[in-house]
Amino acid sequence: MEHNHNKIIWAVIIVLGGTVILFAGKYFDTRDTIREMRRELDVLRSSWTQARVVHEDVLRFTELFITGVLQAEEEVDFETRLELEQSVRELEDDEIFALWQALIDSTTEDESQKNVARLLEILISKMRSERVPR
Repeated sequence: MEHNHNKIIWAVIIVLGGTVILFAGKYFDTRDTIREMRRELDVLRSSWTQARVVHEDVLRFTELFITGVLQAEEEVDFETRLELEQSVRELEDDEIFALWQALIDSTTEDESQKNVARLLEILISKMRSERVPR
């Protein structure tokens, strides 16, 4: 009888040991998965932060352009031009900068109007493409 009792105890110990090993393996797998997910989340947060900064900079330049140029009652003054130039350079966006240069280099009113339309179109496009969480 005692011999069977020892077998049962050993069987329980083996089953419990196996269960502990199984759960330990699952624990470490889950821990590694959580660490990887946290790293990915940090990357996403960083990307969102950068996208938000870009989005806000484009929005700031667009607002400045609308109020300083499109809504101007008179010719755009030197300070406003300087502020716009600095703002567009801070965007570090080659496409927007090229359109800005085309607008500055316009020689006719018709050419200026077309360049304004293209610049506004690309600014709106950039703001739409920045899928930034609110």
